[in-house]
Amino acid sequence: MLKQIFEPLRILDKRTLTILVAVEVLLALAAWQLSGNGLIPTPTKVLAALGHIVQMPDFLDNLFASLSLTMKGMFISIAIALLISYLSIVPFFSPSRGSSSNAAI
Repeated sequence: MLKQIFEPLRILDKRTLTILVAVEVLLALAAWQLSGNGLIPTPTKVLAALGHIVQMPDFLDNLFASLSLTMKGMFISIAIALLISYLSIVPFFSPSRGSSSNAAI
């Protein structure tokens, strides 16, 4: 079974893949827990803080305010990206494109 995991382009069965993902998640959590030197909080500190935050009376108000601001920001950034991508094909905003074909005219 161990050899199958490291073979390139090998398709694993569902059971092996589930075990592999579970082991990787446990190893990542263990590494995170053991490397908590103060810069990045450990999982136990994060869960304790989450429990404290969820119990605050204004948690839902703050959650929905954050979600709405995030959605507004995503909408604005998508609109700007679409505008820029559209303008990149308009000849006025990219004069170098097509200038060689029009130079003889």
